[in-house]
Amino acid sequence: MNFPLADLRGVVDLLGDTLGPAVGGEAQRVMSHRELVDALAVVERLGRITDAARLALAGEVGRRADSEFGDDAITAQFGCWSAQELVERTTLVSSSTARARLRDAKAITGRVTLTGQTRPAPLEHVRAALAAGRLSADALTTIVDALRPLQGRCSVDELEAAEFELVGAAVGDAEAPACGIHELKVMATTWALFLDPDGAPR
Repeated sequence: MNFPLADLRGVVDLLGDTLGPAVGGEAQRVMSHRELVDALAVVERLGRITDAARLALAGEVGRRADSEFGDDAITAQFGCWSAQELVERTTLVSSSTARARLRDAKAITGRVTLTGQTRPAPLEHVRAALAAGRLSADALTTIVDALRPLQGRCSVDELEAAEFELVGAAVGDAEAPACGIHELKVMATTWALFLDPDGAPR
């Protein structure tokens, strides 16, 4: 599937035309409590979808900035020293935001081997939930921060089991609502201690 760049530009213009005057005119002041809470949830979902796209695109920038691309690296083409600088210049975010975005993106970015084979993202369940607009950026960072240090310290199956459970808790289902970030951090810490109690490589 091709990236819908032209359509996306149209959506951004439409959102700007729709939300800009409403928010600027403080239309939220006349909403009922129910409407306000519903709008809060809808806009948050929009933000999650946007966050997913931000990370996916940043991850691809990071991949194309690898030294294996040589003079064809995206950083060389745009006169930047690093992927972080390119993200900063393009998006006008702070260096810390660009760095964090690229760091988190590594966990959900698949790799292409030298033979052209596509390998899945290190945290595939996280990637799928994020792409579906079900996982927040805060939840993603919480899971990534807990599981990244465990790579190489526990088995792939153990790591995937922890990831699956944490993503499930973060997004919720028909039987159990999504947990809050504080609860997720406690769960992530518990998993990390369970899988690697002494912090030593296995």
